[in-house]
Amino acid sequence: MSQSRRDFLKTMGVIGAGVTGLNSGTAQAAPRNILSDNRMGVLVDTTVCIGCRRCEYACKKAHGLPTEAMDDYNDRSVFEQRRRPTPGALTVVNEYENSSDNELPINVKVQCMHCDYPACVSACIVGAFSKEENGSVIWDPGKCIGCRYCLVACPFQVPSFEYQKALQPEVRKCDFCFERTQAGKIPACVEICPMEVMTYGKRFELVELAHKRIRDNPDRYIDHVFGEHEVGGPPGCIWPARIFQSWISRSWAWIRRRVHPNRSNMRFSNILFRQYRSLLFSGPSCGRVKIKRIRIRS
Repeated sequence: MSQSRRDFLKTMGVIGAGVTGLNSGTAQAAPRNILSDNRMGVLVDTTVCIGCRRCEYACKKAHGLPTEAMDDYNDRSVFEQRRRPTPGALTVVNEYENSSDNELPINVKVQCMHCDYPACVSACIVGAFSKEENGSVIWDPGKCIGCRYCLVACPFQVPSFEYQKALQPEVRKCDFCFERTQAGKIPACVEICPMEVMTYGKRFELVELAHKRIRDNPDRYIDHVFGEHEVGGPPGCIWPARIFQSWISRSWAWIRRRVHPNRSNMRFSNILFRQYRSLLFSGPSCGRVKIKRIRIRS
């Protein structure tokens, strides 16, 4: 039976429309972002951190990364420069001068914040990043295409990329010890800390604990849990120095006028990236004022 070109195109058009209609409900590009009321978090009180870097050691051991002996972490020369997480070090500790007491520097732990509305999750075009029910923000290597949008999106400069690998490089970042917590354990950094800087628990309980510490020690902290409400509730900080309190208030007021308070997007994260890059890693102001804070990772 002969068939004209026009009839052939009509037939193929009908078949294509039918197939499209059948599959229209199966394509899913949206990322997984679960906000459970019982999601876990970590309360970080840097007022008691001594910069022993045991958390760095424990993190590497828990994730099978090469590490020096624990005694080697007593070397404080690493604090001469500001560090950020790398593929070989998913959490790092930086040190800042204390203008009130030169003998007691301020140590600040830097790692993934496991935000409630993660910019990396929003930026990933293939859904490789996800916010899990227990609070972890994790990455799926099976979905990742290596676009590295997450590196640009993160306001805290946390995700890193294995540029040195020619074959199958990966994005690396803290995963909140996802496998350990799934097995009923606590994150490795929390477990090893000798000063109990970090407290692991349900996020809403940690917020209450943070406010209790402020009430019990009004001279130690300012009355603000940074991260309780900002950016939809990523980790929080408490700043006792008025210069930082004023800086934070101005910064967040400026940001809220330009972005939706409960959404992470590329523009939002770029704003945050510029605001926090100098604070967390170059820290020009950190050497001039006393920093004491509590942070809540959600």
